[in-house]
Amino acid sequence: MTRLNVGLVAVVAALLTACGGGGGSSGPAPTPAPPPAPAPPPAPSPIEAIQTAVPAFTYSADSPERQFFTHINQQRGQCGFGLLAQSPALDASARAHARYVQARQLEGYAAFTEYFARPHFEIQGKGGFTGVSVADRARAAGYINPSSTTQVGSAPTFGIDPDGSTRNGLGSAAMAALNLTSSVYHMAALMGGSRDAGVGVEWTTTTLASPFTGMPERLAVSTVFMDLGYPEVPQRANSLRSYPCAGSVDVEPSFGSETPDPLAGSGLSYPVGQPVYLQAPRAATTLSVSALSIEPQNAPAGSVTFSTGSGNVLVLNSANDPHRYLSAAELVVIPHKPLLPDTTYRVRGSLQVDGVPQAVDYTFRTGPGYAVELRQPKYRVTP
Repeated sequence: MTRLNVGLVAVVAALLTACGGGGGSSGPAPTPAPPPAPAPPPAPSPIEAIQTAVPAFTYSADSPERQFFTHINQQRGQCGFGLLAQSPALDASARAHARYVQARQLEGYAAFTEYFARPHFEIQGKGGFTGVSVADRARAAGYINPSSTTQVGSAPTFGIDPDGSTRNGLGSAAMAALNLTSSVYHMAALMGGSRDAGVGVEWTTTTLASPFTGMPERLAVSTVFMDLGYPEVPQRANSLRSYPCAGSVDVEPSFGSETPDPLAGSGLSYPVGQPVYLQAPRAATTLSVSALSIEPQNAPAGSVTFSTGSGNVLVLNSANDPHRYLSAAELVVIPHKPLLPDTTYRVRGSLQVDGVPQAVDYTFRTGPGYAVELRQPKYRVTP
């Protein structure tokens, strides 16, 4: 991913003042010239522009693409990361990769495991191949700056009951969005500097050998991918940003897994709590935690407060990130255990932004969680 920085050149006009006088003239003194009008402030660099409005989506009203994109933009907009604009080219590249991944799922567990050895990459010669990397596929689809692109995705396979209903709702696009925003690397990408995005969704049913029992089982296969990029320069806010942020609701209480694994080498096991993602202002280059707590409010006695002081959070940053995906200007705080559902949490403490202390203090509220039946609607599947 290439980040372009555009600097501003300040042009200062010199004002010349002419002084005149005359040997003993008795005429009135000349009227002083009015002071020059103040120079207009310099235009903001494109990198400073947070998108607060974007064109309407062209997805159909009830489409999974619209559901997914709407959820992501709602979270980005509320938390001040800037909105994403729909890109037809990125729609095409995301859709092509969704079809490729679904084809690997339909080939069976071994083929899908081979794909997951290098997530988001395609293997040349496989059916549905359109490009090895995200950039290759964006270039093939005609995106203007393919080197800026990144990708997030969810590809669950889940069972279908004999009555034709799915066993849970993890295949829905809305669930995919909730799942990805309760991760680490995918959430950081979704809240990153991209300006454009496109969504591709594929859904089908098949009979495959279960990876758990080895027996043939009727399965639903859903793949959802979002490709993200920016034409020239990324967007980044001029103040500290977070997700979840002040006023966030319906936040997932737990984080179940991710590929690649951000917990590798930490000694923690899944599930853990919803990660709190923090991003420094655009002018800053480093962000660190002095002390931070994630405290349940009005919760039952004995409810756990997660804090750096108690040692029951993992602070993941550029120094200890096992895959070196996080920059020095962002970090993630991960509670060791899931948060409580339907509970308000207060995030407070002190950060260091380029070595300067900055206080944080806000609340967000968890939802019922996608492991709860309320979040597992039964989707009817045609036999």
